[in-house]
Amino acid sequence: MERHSDLAVVPADGEFADLGIGGFAASAVEELVATARSAEHDNAQDAQGALALLLRLTASGSGAA
Repeated sequence: MERHSDLAVVPADGEFADLGIGGFAASAVEELVATARSAEHDNAQDAQGALALLLRLTASGSGAA
C-alpha cells in the first residue's frame, strides 16, 4: 500500500523581517508570505517555494550555507 501526504511549510510571523531588504522587494516578500498562507493550493505552493529559495539565497550571501 502506497501512502501519500502533503506537507506544507508556512512562514512564521517575522521570519522574513531580518533580511535587510526594503521597498519593492519587501512588499513582494509580504505578498508571498500572504499567498503562502492562503488556501489556494497551487499558488500557496509556488509562494512557499519562492520564499524557501529567498531564504537559501540570503543565507548563502551571508556565508551561512
